[in-house]
Amino acid sequence: MNSTFKISQGQGQMLEFAFDRNGGTNSDLNWLCQNDNLRGVIDLARGKVQLVYPNKPSPQLELCPVVHLDQPLEIERYDRAEYGDDKQLVHHKLGLLGPKWIAGFELWQHDLQRDGGWTNGRVVYEHLERNDMLKSCCDLFALEVIRNQGAGFFRKHFGNDRKAVVGWAGIAKHVGGNLCVPYLAENRGRVYLHWMSLTNNWNGSNIGLRYIDPPQVE
Repeated sequence: MNSTFKISQGQGQMLEFAFDRNGGTNSDLNWLCQNDNLRGVIDLARGKVQLVYPNKPSPQLELCPVVHLDQPLEIERYDRAEYGDDKQLVHHKLGLLGPKWIAGFELWQHDLQRDGGWTNGRVVYEHLERNDMLKSCCDLFALEVIRNQGAGFFRKHFGNDRKAVVGWAGIAKHVGGNLCVPYLAENRGRVYLHWMSLTNNWNGSNIGLRYIDPPQVE
């Protein structure tokens, strides 16, 4: 069988992390590989079909939780090379400015992510951009500061239920042209920084972080 599809070791690890983060099992992977089951997932990712949950309640518009830190975190400035050679910062002002300290965060989700719902990453990004909310979102540098606090800090403030904590102001364009956004996730007692493509579907485990006291961006 001829195929152009190849999976690298790094992509295999990303798949493992994704299954772990979303409560997947080996049985789920086996099911995905059977018959044409993967076709439905691919069609969902490409926007050809929609995922509908039975008896899904309407999205609630309650305020998202706020996390107040015990001690403000000083934000160090990092060189733009932290993005690496394969990614370029999209919103330069947002990525180079920011508060000198973090007093706390608002945990934020798009309405379509709540109550067991899903939506495409581009929908979330366009909502933030259209409503001028990106300037209040945490960036790559803030995520680095949080990661450096360790797994205990992460569990205390964000829980340990496979959340992906996202810094939307740090969105970048990959050399292949796709947009991606940085996020933190804990796995086996360590906090890792990863990148997620906006072509992915986003569920309730993908939590955006917004500053309680956002930076002033002209």
